[in-house]
Amino acid sequence: MDLILTLDLSGHCIETELKRLYNRALAACLRPGGDITVSENIVELTRQALTRYDFGLLRSRYTALAGHSEVKVTLAAEQGEPVLRIDGRPVSADGPVRKS
Repeated sequence: MDLILTLDLSGHCIETELKRLYNRALAACLRPGGDITVSENIVELTRQALTRYDFGLLRSRYTALAGHSEVKVTLAAEQGEPVLRIDGRPVSADGPVRKS
């Protein structure tokens, strides 16, 4: 299953949005009767992004990720890795945007 999350950065930055999605999906996993598989996949994808990306650097390098932006930002799982895209273009995750 391909998982692509559309991030709403109209009111806050990417890090805050990922934390919100993570917390919402985790709560859904604990709630009886929910779609556990989808929620678990969202928890894992957002957890990977939260632990791997240097958000300070991302916000400074890509102003859309700093928030208060209407551009389309997505997070997808590609080959087991989180991939950010801004208006369909991949955000470079090489080098310093990843935590060491």
